[in-house]
Amino acid sequence: MSSFRSFERDSARPARGVRKEAGDVEKQQLREQQEGRTVREPIMTADEARRLGEQELFDLLERLVIETRGNLAEVARRIGRDRSTVRYHLRRFGMLGGALGGEAAKEAGCSVGPQK
Repeated sequence: MSSFRSFERDSARPARGVRKEAGDVEKQQLREQQEGRTVREPIMTADEARRLGEQELFDLLERLVIETRGNLAEVARRIGRDRSTVRYHLRRFGMLGGALGGEAAKEAGCSVGPQK
């Protein structure tokens, strides 16, 4: 009988390396709160993290475009990306004219420039 219970208990545990579902994380936080343990607050939301990443990319591209005097091939080499990727991001941030530059990017719903 005890071997069946240990099997039942072990099979209920997630395997090592298996990601927890969102509900599992919430349940764990609720258990911690009920047990009187400190509940960890997230450092930042996903949206804040995305904005921070965009801000850092914008700052990096702005600095490199100035340093290289607009040489996009050199910018691409310095950051280890294709020139087309650099052009995409410059258009997205409104730093380069074209299909998604400036006002067209705003109308398309892209974030243009840093969101402060």
